[in-house]
Amino acid sequence: MSSVLSFFSGKHVVITGAASGIGYALAKELLPVAASLLLIDLNTGTINAFAGQSGKISLLQADLSTRTGCERLLAHLREAAHPPDVVFLNAGLARYGRFEAPDWQSIESLLMLNAAGVMYVSGQLRHLYPQTLICITASSMAFLGVPGYAVYAASKAALHRWAQTLWAEGERRLTLVYPIATRTAFFNTAQSPLLFPNQSAEQVVKAMLRGVSRGKRQIFPSRLFYCITIPVFLYECFMRLYTLYARRLLDRRTHPNP
Repeated sequence: MSSVLSFFSGKHVVITGAASGIGYALAKELLPVAASLLLIDLNTGTINAFAGQSGKISLLQADLSTRTGCERLLAHLREAAHPPDVVFLNAGLARYGRFEAPDWQSIESLLMLNAAGVMYVSGQLRHLYPQTLICITASSMAFLGVPGYAVYAASKAALHRWAQTLWAEGERRLTLVYPIATRTAFFNTAQSPLLFPNQSAEQVVKAMLRGVSRGKRQIFPSRLFYCITIPVFLYECFMRLYTLYARRLLDRRTHPNP
């Protein structure tokens, strides 16, 4: 057993968006070592056969684009025999096309699933299980405005900035993953072309598991994309220093020494 998989040995793992793509690849990789797997998806019918392979697997059907679905997941965890050790919040959706005459419901459901629901569930998990590791699938589009993905990119950028704020507040058990285009059914569902460059779900999963086992806050499965983001990180480092400077100026103005 590799040192990475040994980290997950005996752990109780939760995976959302587990019926396909990255979530399904995660489940297959962790099944041999995890103590239990709770797999959540809107359509669990496609993984019934996989779940039947082991008594360690349980399924939960939930629509995580709704509060009802999020509460259903949380209620299930509260009633479980063991608290979750690692939660992979991986469920996500994109809709491809120009941002013209948008439909309110489609925007709301996408933002709920990709961002607001993730934030809500994460916050509840941090309160209920302070020791649980939370790993969220974001996207390289958190940094990029790719034509055709306006709302999707906005949802992932929201996750990125939200997580940065939590890290600044001292959160140490939250990880974000930023995959580039991944060769899964995701693009078929979004009715969009597969972007270049791209990688397999198995490549993303290996990077995710390695990063979580090492306590990484951010995971970039593509080294190429990581190199591209270096100027962004340099800018953010500068802005952190500048923010401290500006805050001190404000404090002096609003709270002068007597």
